[in-house]
Amino acid sequence: MNSKLKFKLNFSDFFKSQFKKTTGKKREQILMKLREVLESPVRFKSLSGYRHLFEVKVDFENKFSRLIYAMYIPKKNEIRIFGIFDRGRDFKDFFKKFKNEVKKIKK
Repeated sequence: MNSKLKFKLNFSDFFKSQFKKTTGKKREQILMKLREVLESPVRFKSLSGYRHLFEVKVDFENKFSRLIYAMYIPKKNEIRIFGIFDRGRDFKDFFKKFKNEVKKIKK
């Protein structure tokens, strides 16, 4: 009997639009990170102050970005993929874009 919990990915509209614009190697890296998240969602660093909000560092030609996702939102067996955010201002915009969803995750 396999006791491993199966997760389903749930993508935000913001992430869907980002993904449509990517091609080639960048797209492959995103897909690889999504597979890693599905295999073991808690292995990545959680965002400070948030229990179920995680970040995965993605290297796009020596420019680091973060793939941000949440577990158990909106359902217990789902992983919500919010999007890919660059460091700095773009990362701060994440909290503005997803303010209502992040409130549900806060401790």
